[in-house]
Amino acid sequence: MCGIVAIVHFDPQFNEVAGPVSFGLTEVRHRGKEAAGIKTNRGFLKSRGTGQVFTEEQLRALGGYI
Repeated sequence: MCGIVAIVHFDPQFNEVAGPVSFGLTEVRHRGKEAAGIKTNRGFLKSRGTGQVFTEEQLRALGGYI
């Protein structure tokens, strides 16, 4: 079972969608404790493990508006 979170911001200048997506995934993490991934229009992060999967620095660098 997995949890899916999607956010689209209609302003291409917006570059902070990865943080809210990470928060959404944290809220459904009981469905994906073993692995997690975030895909934005600027790149992809994936990780295995429990707890806080992505750092603030990684999310800020990933950015994106989709």
